[in-house]
Amino acid sequence: MKIALYARVSTTDKSQDPETQLMALRDFVKAQGWTVFREYVDQVSANDLSHRTAWRELLDDAAERRFQVV
Repeated sequence: MKIALYARVSTTDKSQDPETQLMALRDFVKAQGWTVFREYVDQVSANDLSHRTAWRELLDDAAERRFQVV
């Protein structure tokens, strides 16, 4: 099964790192025997939807059915 991973951290707290989220997600996907299609990462405030470009790319790829699960 092809999986999309999405991580987002706020730019207001510079100590945040999306890699922290992605490590746990990768481990879970690997344990299930799934394949990561792509990782989407945004470093932007949750309220700033216009700059969440990775989120928009994820939605576009989902519409094209390039993966099964986020």
